[in-house]
Amino acid sequence: MSDTFYTSTLKKRRQGQRMSAKQRIEAQAAFLDAYEHTANVLTAAEESGIHRTLVYYWLEHDADFLFAYNLADSAANMHIEAEIRRRAIDGWDETTVEYGVPIKTVHKHSDTLLIFYAKKRMPEYREKQSLEVTTPGAIEIYKVRIPDNDR
Repeated sequence: MSDTFYTSTLKKRRQGQRMSAKQRIEAQAAFLDAYEHTANVLTAAEESGIHRTLVYYWLEHDADFLFAYNLADSAANMHIEAEIRRRAIDGWDETTVEYGVPIKTVHKHSDTLLIFYAKKRMPEYREKQSLEVTTPGAIEIYKVRIPDNDR
């Protein structure tokens, strides 16, 4: 990638202006913090004031950023798993409203999320994976007897 690409992806900067090392580290930290909570590159980039293509540039050219990104990605996955567990097991309160007036509150759980959570944690609930190979038409195997010429 050229320097033009690197400088053209900066938001709130004049064309051709580069980040200082301190600004880059601060921008990367802001992005990683936002990414951990959003699990979305575009949203996290917008929140941190950079262009998403700059994130991909960093991932390709900065090994330290790649390592930190993978940690943030794992943390984002853990946040998602915690929310799946909360909705499946703990549930949430949902209030029915009619004409702007709350009528009743019902405590709900997600059976679908519970199924997925069980499949992740307990192998016996996972779908069995198998591969069956079929060929069109029948394949016949012939055994050929080679006569002894020595007799």
